[in-house]
Amino acid sequence: MITSKKEYRVFSLLLLIVIFTMPVLARDTQLSEYLEMAAQNNPEIQGLFYEYRSILEQVPQVGTLPDPEVMFMYFVNPQTYSHPLSRITASLSQSFPWFGSLGKAEKRVQNLAEARLADFINARNEVFRDVKEIWFRMHETRHHVSILRENLELLSMLESTALTLYETGQSGQVDVIRLQMESDKIETRIEQMTGNLEPLQVEFNMLLNRGPDEKINMAASMEHKTLTIAPDEILQRIQEQNPRISRLDHQRQASRYALEEARLKGRPSFGVGVEVMSPDYMYMPMMPGEGYGVVAKVSVRVPLYRSRYKGQKQEARLAIRSIEKQKTETANRLLADAKKHLQEYRDAQHRISLYEDKLIPKTRQALEISVEAYTTETGMFEELIQLQQQILDYEMLLNTAYVQKNIAIARLESLYGMYNVTTEQIEFYNSQ
Repeated sequence: MITSKKEYRVFSLLLLIVIFTMPVLARDTQLSEYLEMAAQNNPEIQGLFYEYRSILEQVPQVGTLPDPEVMFMYFVNPQTYSHPLSRITASLSQSFPWFGSLGKAEKRVQNLAEARLADFINARNEVFRDVKEIWFRMHETRHHVSILRENLELLSMLESTALTLYETGQSGQVDVIRLQMESDKIETRIEQMTGNLEPLQVEFNMLLNRGPDEKINMAASMEHKTLTIAPDEILQRIQEQNPRISRLDHQRQASRYALEEARLKGRPSFGVGVEVMSPDYMYMPMMPGEGYGVVAKVSVRVPLYRSRYKGQKQEARLAIRSIEKQKTETANRLLADAKKHLQEYRDAQHRISLYEDKLIPKTRQALEISVEAYTTETGMFEELIQLQQQILDYEMLLNTAYVQKNIAIARLESLYGMYNVTTEQIEFYNSQ
């Protein structure tokens, strides 16, 4: 039991050092497992992949020749009659589009499928970004609650000190009441923040396609990330790797193939065939005794009505122009977003340096002096409360700065395609 003012002072300082020491950071391996879970289970990601697969199935459809045509004819009233089968004639014909038409159609559909695959990759990157953001927000809330609870312990210790000083006539009762009021305010904040944690957990589970009440395992501390890529390289990677730009590139290429396809459709197409005619069907008095007749046929489709093909070519040209404008706008927006997130990252770094290296150490030192002075009856109670509130705010602001720094990195990673799908991951989705 503490029996002297000196022991009170020593106890206060030791407890303060424990409360406001930054926790040791561990690598956040659990987040990687949840990202993998989101990649496997998120319905938006899966839906876009199946849509990609469905478009890919159109490639053999458009690249295949038209079905051959078989025709049978029956001669109702031949001049001679020997057998029912001798009154039948049959023909087989196959049409062929202009050279290269099928190949252009295949490439057009392949590029449309690749554009949908880019949508799938983009959705996957954005889901990863959202999972990370909510993860960091949950860490922020949990850390704030932890800081508030530690401050409750500090206030409880100070309240005991103030009560002892009041009982000995060395301070007023108002000091005790003020400390109790501060404790009530912090308890209310803890209750509010604990309530804010629940919707974050529900949203996190929804991204993983799990039940809203599923338990989320989180480490005690959050990993503090740092950008390992130079800003200029990030901007370059966005132009080269962002799936939204890749999607437009594939759509533009598909429109170019559509233009070529329309041009080739305006060329003649051909057909070849053979017809076998029975003796009764082809009977002619001048040619008695003839057997089955075989006729070879060649046909040419002449595209006289040009308005259809002109319209298709103009449609493709306009689509190309539209996509080029969309690509310029998308690239500008992505670069603007990247620069904004880079500035958010730098701002967070500056605030971390300010709180961690300057404000918190100085405020902690002032608080230690104030606690010691108060326990020896020479300190100002108002100053003690003010410093206690200040260091509480600084610790929470420091935690928020770390969270915002991590979120800025997650957003940049999504923009430059850090998690773009690989061949192995495509194989995984194919197996589903």
